[in-house]
Amino acid sequence: MILKKILIVVPDLSIVGGRERVVANLSNELVKNYKIYITSIFNANKNIVFDYSKNIELIKLSDIKEITLPNVKNPFFKILRELARPLVRFANRIIIKIMNRRFIKLAKEIEPDIIIDNSDSFINGKFALKNSAVIKLIHDKFDIYKNFNLDGLQNFVLLSSQELDSYKTKYPNSNFYIIPNFLPNISNLNTNYSQKVVVSVGRLSKEKGFLRLIDIWKLIQDSKEVVMKQWMELFERIKNKDNYREVK
Repeated sequence: MILKKILIVVPDLSIVGGRERVVANLSNELVKNYKIYITSIFNANKNIVFDYSKNIELIKLSDIKEITLPNVKNPFFKILRELARPLVRFANRIIIKIMNRRFIKLAKEIEPDIIIDNSDSFINGKFALKNSAVIKLIHDKFDIYKNFNLDGLQNFVLLSSQELDSYKTKYPNSNFYIIPNFLPNISNLNTNYSQKVVVSVGRLSKEKGFLRLIDIWKLIQDSKEVVMKQWMELFERIKNKDNYREVK
């Protein structure tokens, strides 16, 4: 049986981050039913952080890292940093254009049925590849993505419905799906629920959903199977030819 091919795009497989962890968890589940390729735009470090199935093909577009400006406290260096910011942006735009050319060449060689983009804007609304459906997996809040040119992308996956209306307003012709992240493994240890103590670790910001965690504590369940079923249903839905854009 020939497996359908999925090409997953991630900013950098060599760093520790939330989206990198999500890509690892998701791809290790999808590889059970699909041929999975993961391409890393940048590579800041030599080693890949998370574990991947041996059946997943990992592909580097480059051995460089994105140019960033350091945080400084000295007022003089802050001024120098701001003066350098336009140059850094220009340099990164050039690098991204080069990476885009490499990615298009790679995608044409692989001919994936589905492309899942985990970057902010590496794949934008102008991207088109014959017979490949594109899914934009949103990892951050709407204020980050609203400044990118994503108009034209057909499929967005959001982690929650909290900002769904904002996305629908900005991209009225796109399809939106709510699929939360999941844990790859559920511990077999039994806890003492009489303690009524829950520990949650993360950045204290609105999108992390700590207030929602309090509300849903009573609804805890093994969610991995539910989430994977949602991804499978999404793949079936985007087989519709209306979700494909051909290169002109």
